[in-house]
Amino acid sequence: MAEQRRFSLYVGAIITATYIASPFFDIYMFAVLGMDYTTWSALVITQTLAKFVFFNYWGKAIDRFGNRAVLFGTGFLVPVVSLLWVFDHSFWWLFFAQVFSGLVWSGFELAAFNYTLSNPDRAMRIAQSAAYNFSKGTGSLLGMLMGGALLAVWPKTGSLDPTPFLAVFFISSMARYIASAYFLPRFSEHTFSGGMTGNKFLWEVLAVQPSRRMGRHLMEISETTLHLAQTEAGRTIRVAKEVGEKLKKGSGR
Repeated sequence: MAEQRRFSLYVGAIITATYIASPFFDIYMFAVLGMDYTTWSALVITQTLAKFVFFNYWGKAIDRFGNRAVLFGTGFLVPVVSLLWVFDHSFWWLFFAQVFSGLVWSGFELAAFNYTLSNPDRAMRIAQSAAYNFSKGTGSLLGMLMGGALLAVWPKTGSLDPTPFLAVFFISSMARYIASAYFLPRFSEHTFSGGMTGNKFLWEVLAVQPSRRMGRHLMEISETTLHLAQTEAGRTIRVAKEVGEKLKKGSGR
């Protein structure tokens, strides 16, 4: 019961921290960066498609490592999402930021939603789901109010000054990190098969597993290339033999 309350508080804290910046990305793109609707639409669609693509990946990760592990891993990546907007504003950098956002949030949302349904008791499951949705709604409202207040009072040199927005993005990132750093270690430790623990999760799913898949793909490509080379070599040898036999017959005449 205590862990369920802690989970609801964590969701409320991380959503509050997120919505300090989240509603103002569009305003920043239009008012400060001067984006046209085509560029803005491309970036918005990119994040949506990335979330759709990575849902399957995170589903497999949850099946293997569990909801808590994925929540732990993505919870410490969520702060990076808004921080990426502070460093650069070129299209390709923001494109990367949107892909990264889709990767991280798809895992976080899937793990958090599954966690609310993990309680075997039906009444507790309903109560936990209601608390989860209440935390999200309350957090989004508080976050928007805080972000709007920060933008209103932050000093700026002109209407196109990006400083207030960048400050809000940075504050949101730090608030997300504080929420994850405070709550996530307080969830009970989950040990995975093969001795893997939560602190090794990011390395496994973001580095080791993709590297293994890349290695398998490279081996398949190498085997295919070798097979084609052997086939071409055999064909060349046959042609050479046929030419040699024809030359011998020609010289015999």
